[in-house]
Amino acid sequence: MIPEYLLNPYRVGIYSCRFDIQIDDIITLLDETVNFDEKEKRQPEAFNTLRFRDSTDKSYPWIVDDFKDALTHLEIYNPKTTPLGPWRLKKPYKEGLTEKEISYESILDSRYRSMIRYGVYPRTFLSSDQAIVDKDNSIHVDFSICENILRLDVYSIKEQGTNDYKEFLESIPIVGRNIKTSSPKQRFSSRYCYKAYPSAVVVWAYKVAINHIPIDILQYFIGAVRYYAQREWRISIVLSAIAVETILAELYEEKKHEPAPPDTLGTLFSKISKMLAIPNEVRKDVEEVNNKRILSVHRSSMEVGDREACSSLVGATRFANWVYFCGSP
Repeated sequence: MIPEYLLNPYRVGIYSCRFDIQIDDIITLLDETVNFDEKEKRQPEAFNTLRFRDSTDKSYPWIVDDFKDALTHLEIYNPKTTPLGPWRLKKPYKEGLTEKEISYESILDSRYRSMIRYGVYPRTFLSSDQAIVDKDNSIHVDFSICENILRLDVYSIKEQGTNDYKEFLESIPIVGRNIKTSSPKQRFSSRYCYKAYPSAVVVWAYKVAINHIPIDILQYFIGAVRYYAQREWRISIVLSAIAVETILAELYEEKKHEPAPPDTLGTLFSKISKMLAIPNEVRKDVEEVNNKRILSVHRSSMEVGDREACSSLVGATRFANWVYFCGSP
Protein backbone atom coordinates (compact mmCIF):
# COMPACT_ATOMS: atom_id res chain seq x y z
CA MET A 1 0.00 0.00 0.00
CA ILE A 2 2.85 2.43 0.77
CA PRO A 3 4.22 2.51 -2.82
CA GLU A 4 0.71 3.10 -4.20
CA TYR A 5 0.14 5.87 -1.68
CA LEU A 6 3.44 7.59 -2.50
CA LEU A 7 2.66 7.59 -6.21
CA ASN A 8 -0.91 8.84 -5.84
CA PRO A 9 -2.16 9.90 -2.38
CA TYR A 10 -5.40 11.17 -3.96
CA ARG A 11 -6.31 7.66 -5.08
CA VAL A 12 -5.34 5.81 -1.89
CA GLY A 13 -6.55 8.46 0.55
CA ILE A 14 -5.92 8.60 4.28
CA TYR A 15 -7.94 7.78 7.39
CA SER A 16 -8.54 10.51 9.95
CA CYS A 17 -9.86 10.35 13.49
CA ARG A 18 -10.21 13.05 16.14
CA PHE A 19 -9.53 12.59 19.86
CA ASP A 20 -10.53 15.23 22.42
CA ILE A 21 -8.69 14.96 25.75
CA GLN A 22 -9.60 16.92 28.87
CA ILE A 23 -6.66 19.14 29.86
CA ASP A 24 -7.73 18.88 33.50
CA ASP A 25 -7.13 15.13 33.23
CA ILE A 26 -3.66 15.77 31.82
CA ILE A 27 -2.90 18.12 34.73
CA THR A 28 -4.07 15.47 37.20
CA LEU A 29 -1.79 12.91 35.55
CA LEU A 30 1.13 15.34 35.68
CA ASP A 31 0.44 16.13 39.33
CA GLU A 32 0.59 12.44 40.14
CA THR A 33 3.83 12.23 38.17
CA VAL A 34 5.34 15.04 40.24
CA ASN A 35 4.22 13.44 43.49
CA PHE A 36 5.65 10.10 42.43
CA ASP A 37 9.02 11.66 41.65
CA GLU A 38 9.07 13.64 44.88
CA LYS A 39 8.46 10.43 46.79
CA GLU A 40 11.38 8.77 44.98
CA LYS A 41 13.54 11.91 45.38
CA ARG A 42 14.08 12.32 41.67
CA GLN A 43 13.84 15.57 39.75
CA PRO A 44 12.00 15.38 36.42
CA GLU A 45 12.92 18.00 33.86
CA ALA A 46 9.66 19.70 33.01
CA PHE A 47 6.81 18.35 35.12
CA ASN A 48 6.62 21.16 37.68
CA THR A 49 5.57 23.84 35.20
CA LEU A 50 2.17 23.61 33.57
CA ARG A 51 1.62 26.55 31.22
CA PHE A 52 0.54 27.24 27.69
CA ARG A 53 3.35 28.62 25.62
CA ASP A 54 2.92 32.31 24.90
CA SER A 55 4.10 33.38 21.45
CA THR A 56 6.23 36.10 23.02
CA ASP A 57 7.81 33.94 25.70
CA LYS A 58 9.54 30.76 24.57
CA SER A 59 10.74 29.81 28.05
CA TYR A 60 7.44 28.25 29.12
CA PRO A 61 6.98 24.65 27.99
CA TRP A 62 3.84 23.82 26.06
CA ILE A 63 1.31 21.52 27.73
CA VAL A 64 1.79 19.00 24.89
CA ASP A 65 5.52 18.81 25.61
CA ASP A 66 4.79 18.27 29.30
CA PHE A 67 2.32 15.54 28.38
CA LYS A 68 4.87 13.77 26.18
CA ASP A 69 7.49 13.98 28.92
CA ALA A 70 5.07 12.61 31.48
CA LEU A 71 4.17 9.62 29.32
CA THR A 72 7.82 8.93 28.59
CA HIS A 73 8.85 9.23 32.21
CA LEU A 74 6.05 7.13 33.65
CA GLU A 75 6.57 4.46 30.99
CA ILE A 76 2.86 3.80 31.26
CA TYR A 77 2.61 1.73 28.11
CA ASN A 78 4.50 -1.36 27.11
CA PRO A 79 3.85 -2.61 23.56
CA LYS A 80 4.45 -6.28 22.86
CA THR A 81 4.88 -5.54 19.17
CA THR A 82 6.69 -2.60 17.63
CA PRO A 83 5.64 0.07 17.61
CA LEU A 84 1.85 -0.16 18.15
CA GLY A 85 0.41 -3.00 20.15
CA PRO A 86 -1.42 -4.09 23.33
CA TRP A 87 -1.01 -1.74 26.28
CA ARG A 88 -0.30 -2.48 29.92
CA LEU A 89 0.46 -0.20 32.83
CA LYS A 90 4.08 -0.16 33.81
CA LYS A 91 6.01 1.74 36.49
CA PRO A 92 9.38 3.27 35.58
CA TYR A 93 11.27 1.38 38.28
CA LYS A 94 11.41 -1.91 40.14
CA GLU A 95 13.41 -3.26 43.06
CA GLY A 96 16.89 -4.50 42.33
CA LEU A 97 17.86 -2.05 39.58
CA THR A 98 21.02 -0.03 39.90
CA GLU A 99 20.96 3.74 40.23
CA LYS A 100 22.04 4.04 36.60
CA GLU A 101 19.32 1.69 35.41
CA ILE A 102 16.55 3.65 37.07
CA SER A 103 17.71 6.97 35.65
CA TYR A 104 15.43 8.83 33.29
CA GLU A 105 17.70 8.46 30.26
CA SER A 106 18.22 4.75 30.82
CA ILE A 107 14.46 4.16 30.86
CA LEU A 108 13.98 6.27 27.77
CA ASP A 109 16.76 4.59 25.83
CA SER A 110 15.50 1.11 26.71
CA ARG A 111 11.98 1.88 25.53
CA TYR A 112 13.32 3.64 22.46
CA ARG A 113 15.35 0.62 21.39
CA SER A 114 12.49 -1.80 21.90
CA MET A 115 10.03 0.30 19.93
CA ILE A 116 12.11 1.30 16.94
CA ARG A 117 13.99 -1.35 15.05
CA TYR A 118 14.33 0.63 11.85
CA GLY A 119 15.38 4.07 12.96
CA VAL A 120 13.37 7.20 12.55
CA TYR A 121 9.93 7.32 14.21
CA PRO A 122 8.35 7.37 16.72
CA ARG A 123 10.22 8.35 19.86
CA THR A 124 6.87 8.79 21.58
CA PHE A 125 3.36 8.08 20.38
CA LEU A 126 2.66 11.80 20.41
CA SER A 127 5.30 12.52 17.79
CA SER A 128 3.85 14.40 14.84
CA ASP A 129 5.16 11.93 12.25
CA GLN A 130 5.49 8.20 12.78
CA ALA A 131 6.75 5.53 10.37
CA ILE A 132 5.28 2.15 11.27
CA VAL A 133 7.67 0.00 9.25
CA ASP A 134 6.56 -3.40 10.57
CA LYS A 135 2.93 -2.68 9.74
CA ASP A 136 3.51 -0.94 6.40
CA ASN A 137 1.81 2.18 7.71
CA SER A 138 2.54 5.82 8.50
CA ILE A 139 0.80 8.20 10.89
CA HIS A 140 0.65 11.96 11.29
CA VAL A 141 -0.72 13.73 14.38
CA ASP A 142 -1.87 17.37 14.55
CA PHE A 143 -2.23 19.00 17.97
CA SER A 144 -4.47 21.94 18.86
CA ILE A 145 -5.92 23.52 21.99
CA CYS A 146 -9.65 24.28 22.07
CA GLU A 147 -10.81 25.80 25.38
CA ASN A 148 -10.10 23.08 27.96
CA ILE A 149 -9.50 20.38 25.36
CA LEU A 150 -6.31 18.99 23.85
CA ARG A 151 -7.35 17.90 20.38
CA LEU A 152 -5.43 15.23 18.49
CA ASP A 153 -6.24 14.78 14.80
CA VAL A 154 -4.68 11.47 13.79
CA TYR A 155 -4.11 10.61 10.13
CA SER A 156 -3.17 7.08 9.10
CA ILE A 157 -2.76 5.39 5.74
CA LYS A 158 -4.38 2.28 7.20
CA GLU A 159 -7.53 2.41 9.29
CA GLN A 160 -5.93 0.06 11.83
CA GLY A 161 -3.58 2.90 12.75
CA THR A 162 -6.44 5.03 14.08
CA ASN A 163 -7.85 2.02 15.95
CA ASP A 164 -4.47 1.36 17.58
CA TYR A 165 -4.23 5.00 18.56
CA LYS A 166 -7.65 4.83 20.20
CA GLU A 167 -6.56 1.79 22.21
CA PHE A 168 -3.35 3.53 23.22
CA LEU A 169 -4.99 6.78 24.37
CA GLU A 170 -7.75 5.03 26.28
CA SER A 171 -5.15 2.95 28.13
CA ILE A 172 -3.54 6.04 29.68
CA PRO A 173 -4.41 6.32 33.37
CA ILE A 174 -6.71 9.24 34.25
CA VAL A 175 -6.45 10.74 30.76
CA GLY A 176 -8.06 7.78 29.03
CA ARG A 177 -11.30 7.82 30.99
CA ASN A 178 -12.95 10.88 29.38
CA ILE A 179 -11.59 10.88 25.83
CA LYS A 180 -14.10 11.68 23.10
CA THR A 181 -13.41 9.93 19.82
CA SER A 182 -14.83 10.47 16.34
CA SER A 183 -15.38 7.64 13.87
CA PRO A 184 -12.50 7.09 11.42
CA LYS A 185 -13.18 8.71 8.06
CA GLN A 186 -11.30 8.25 4.82
CA ARG A 187 -10.27 11.50 3.13
CA PHE A 188 -8.95 12.20 -0.34
CA SER A 189 -8.45 15.96 -0.63
CA SER A 190 -4.96 17.49 -0.70
CA ARG A 191 -5.65 19.17 2.65
CA TYR A 192 -5.47 15.77 4.31
CA CYS A 193 -4.12 13.02 2.07
CA TYR A 194 -0.50 14.28 2.00
CA LYS A 195 -0.16 14.57 5.79
CA ALA A 196 1.43 11.12 6.21
CA TYR A 197 3.64 11.42 3.13
CA PRO A 198 7.02 12.19 4.80
CA SER A 199 6.86 9.29 7.24
CA ALA A 200 5.53 7.03 4.46
CA VAL A 201 8.79 7.76 2.61
CA VAL A 202 10.64 6.29 5.60
CA VAL A 203 8.59 3.09 5.44
CA TRP A 204 9.21 2.91 1.68
CA ALA A 205 12.95 3.45 2.14
CA TYR A 206 13.42 0.75 4.79
CA LYS A 207 10.92 -1.81 3.55
CA VAL A 208 10.68 -1.42 -0.23
CA ALA A 209 13.47 0.67 -1.73
CA ILE A 210 16.37 -0.61 0.36
CA ASN A 211 16.89 -3.59 -1.97
CA HIS A 212 16.68 -1.51 -5.15
CA ILE A 213 18.11 1.96 -4.52
CA PRO A 214 21.71 2.66 -3.41
CA ILE A 215 21.94 3.33 0.30
CA ASP A 216 23.63 6.72 -0.11
CA ILE A 217 20.65 7.95 -2.13
CA LEU A 218 18.20 6.59 0.44
CA GLN A 219 20.10 8.48 3.13
CA TYR A 220 19.26 11.73 1.36
CA PHE A 221 15.58 10.80 1.48
CA ILE A 222 15.80 9.88 5.17
CA GLY A 223 17.65 13.13 5.85
CA ALA A 224 14.98 15.12 4.03
CA VAL A 225 12.31 13.54 6.23
CA ARG A 226 14.33 14.14 9.41
CA TYR A 227 14.71 17.82 8.68
CA TYR A 228 11.07 18.03 7.61
CA ALA A 229 10.08 16.69 11.03
CA GLN A 230 12.31 19.35 12.62
CA ARG A 231 10.61 22.05 10.49
CA GLU A 232 13.91 22.81 8.74
CA TRP A 233 12.14 23.26 5.44
CA ARG A 234 15.03 24.61 3.37
CA ILE A 235 17.43 21.84 4.36
CA SER A 236 14.76 19.23 3.67
CA ILE A 237 14.19 20.66 0.19
CA VAL A 238 17.92 20.72 -0.55
CA LEU A 239 18.34 17.07 0.48
CA SER A 240 15.46 16.02 -1.78
CA ALA A 241 17.15 17.90 -4.60
CA ILE A 242 20.51 16.25 -3.89
CA ALA A 243 18.83 12.84 -4.13
CA VAL A 244 17.52 13.75 -7.58
CA GLU A 245 20.88 15.22 -8.66
CA THR A 246 22.66 12.02 -7.59
CA ILE A 247 20.26 9.86 -9.59
CA LEU A 248 20.61 12.12 -12.62
CA ALA A 249 24.39 11.89 -12.42
CA GLU A 250 24.14 8.10 -12.33
CA LEU A 251 21.88 8.11 -15.39
CA TYR A 252 24.25 10.40 -17.25
CA GLU A 253 27.27 8.22 -16.56
CA GLU A 254 25.42 5.07 -17.58
CA LYS A 255 24.49 6.61 -20.92
CA LYS A 256 27.63 8.61 -21.72
CA HIS A 257 30.27 6.32 -20.17
CA GLU A 258 32.02 9.31 -18.67
CA PRO A 259 31.90 11.28 -15.40
CA ALA A 260 28.85 13.45 -14.93
CA PRO A 261 29.53 17.19 -15.26
CA PRO A 262 29.29 19.42 -12.16
CA ASP A 263 26.09 21.04 -13.42
CA THR A 264 23.09 22.26 -11.48
CA LEU A 265 20.05 20.03 -11.22
CA GLY A 266 18.20 21.88 -13.97
CA THR A 267 21.09 21.83 -16.42
CA LEU A 268 21.87 18.17 -15.79
CA PHE A 269 18.24 17.24 -16.21
CA SER A 270 18.11 19.10 -19.51
CA LYS A 271 21.03 17.00 -20.78
CA ILE A 272 19.46 13.76 -19.55
CA SER A 273 16.17 14.68 -21.24
CA LYS A 274 17.94 14.59 -24.60
CA MET A 275 19.15 11.06 -23.95
CA LEU A 276 16.05 9.45 -22.43
CA ALA A 277 12.35 9.40 -23.20
CA ILE A 278 11.04 10.83 -19.94
CA PRO A 279 7.25 10.81 -19.31
CA ASN A 280 5.63 14.20 -18.86
CA GLU A 281 4.56 13.46 -15.30
CA VAL A 282 8.14 12.56 -14.37
CA ARG A 283 9.39 15.78 -15.99
CA LYS A 284 6.95 17.74 -13.87
CA ASP A 285 8.17 16.00 -10.72
CA VAL A 286 11.81 16.87 -11.41
CA GLU A 287 10.91 20.43 -12.37
CA GLU A 288 8.99 20.78 -9.12
CA VAL A 289 12.03 19.63 -7.13
CA ASN A 290 14.27 22.04 -9.03
CA ASN A 291 11.89 24.97 -8.57
CA LYS A 292 11.72 24.37 -4.83
CA ARG A 293 15.51 23.98 -4.69
CA ILE A 294 15.98 27.36 -6.37
CA LEU A 295 13.46 28.94 -4.02
CA SER A 296 15.20 27.44 -1.00
CA VAL A 297 18.83 28.04 -1.95
CA HIS A 298 18.41 31.57 -3.24
CA ARG A 299 16.50 32.55 -0.09
CA SER A 300 14.21 34.92 -1.94
CA SER A 301 11.61 37.06 -0.24
CA MET A 302 9.12 34.22 -0.72
CA GLU A 303 8.99 31.95 2.31
CA VAL A 304 9.18 28.18 2.14
CA GLY A 305 7.26 25.92 4.51
CA ASP A 306 5.95 22.42 4.97
CA ARG A 307 3.97 22.51 1.72
CA GLU A 308 7.06 23.29 -0.33
CA ALA A 309 9.21 20.76 1.53
CA CYS A 310 6.59 18.03 1.10
CA SER A 311 6.16 18.90 -2.58
CA SER A 312 9.90 18.53 -3.13
CA LEU A 313 9.91 15.19 -1.33
CA VAL A 314 6.98 13.99 -3.44
CA GLY A 315 8.73 14.89 -6.67
CA ALA A 316 12.00 13.25 -5.63
CA THR A 317 10.26 10.06 -4.49
CA ARG A 318 8.25 9.71 -7.68
CA PHE A 319 11.34 10.29 -9.81
CA ALA A 320 13.30 7.65 -7.90
CA ASN A 321 10.40 5.25 -8.34
CA TRP A 322 10.43 5.79 -12.11
CA VAL A 323 14.16 5.23 -12.41
CA TYR A 324 14.54 2.20 -10.16
CA PHE A 325 11.15 0.48 -10.30
CA CYS A 326 9.60 1.36 -13.66
CA GLY A 327 12.76 0.68 -15.65
CA SER A 328 13.85 3.97 -17.18
CA PRO A 329 15.07 3.59 -20.82
